[in-house]
Amino acid sequence: KVYQVYVWEAYPGRRAQLIESASTAQPLHEKLGASVGINVDQMGRVHYLMSFDTWGDWAKFQDADPTDEVSAFFAEFYSNPPGKLVEVYSVTRVD
Repeated sequence: KVYQVYVWEAYPGRRAQLIESASTAQPLHEKLGASVGINVDQMGRVHYLMSFDTWGDWAKFQDADPTDEVSAFFAEFYSNPPGKLVEVYSVTRVD
């Protein structure tokens, strides 16, 4: 498995909105081929985790043209974001 993780830090009082936005994005990314998990760590940061069976599947996802629905979602999201992106990383599961 291949994982791409986006770590978000919510602005004060807006964590619920950040989680709601992640939940809205989840089916959009799943339609493009990702499996999505939404997690909150002990510091309250939201981890938006997308997984793929292989690096080839990840590459197909990266090459996919965003749908109008995805573009509209991100235009609205970034017009007044509920948090800031603080870290992005990719990992490969080894077991």
